[in-house]
Amino acid sequence: MPVIIRLNKSKRINAAQLEILRECQERSSKDFDLTLMICLLRNIGGLSTPSNGWDQLPHPNETLPGADLATLKWYRNEVAHTTLTSMDTNEFTDKWTRVEKALTSLNKGQRPHEVTEIQNYDLDGEQAKALANAELKHLKTEYMEFERENYG
Repeated sequence: MPVIIRLNKSKRINAAQLEILRECQERSSKDFDLTLMICLLRNIGGLSTPSNGWDQLPHPNETLPGADLATLKWYRNEVAHTTLTSMDTNEFTDKWTRVEKALTSLNKGQRPHEVTEIQNYDLDGEQAKALANAELKHLKTEYMEFERENYG
């Protein structure tokens, strides 16, 4: 836990992430978001730093796990911090290919089945509604748990 405390003091992880890690015995890494998982792996996982560093998009031919994680982090941040709500097909295909390549590489060369599922989602029809409803249900459950834990 001393490494975790150091990461919190240096503001590499926030209070909410620290709380998740403190409750680790009751949780698994499935409860970690991408940002927290990459932070832990790069700080205590012994990974090689990508040639461009952790905060830049690695060259497409760089194939070490650190570069794959930096690729995922780059595109996660790009999507999370954009104000745009659309992109053209070529741009999407390029980004999708880079993310898929990184995920496949991290999964020992096997394309994760979730990638196929996500790629085949019909985000304009019934699957979009089902996905949104599932996310709302999940958020409601998390909120209810928070209320129960903090306010009795």
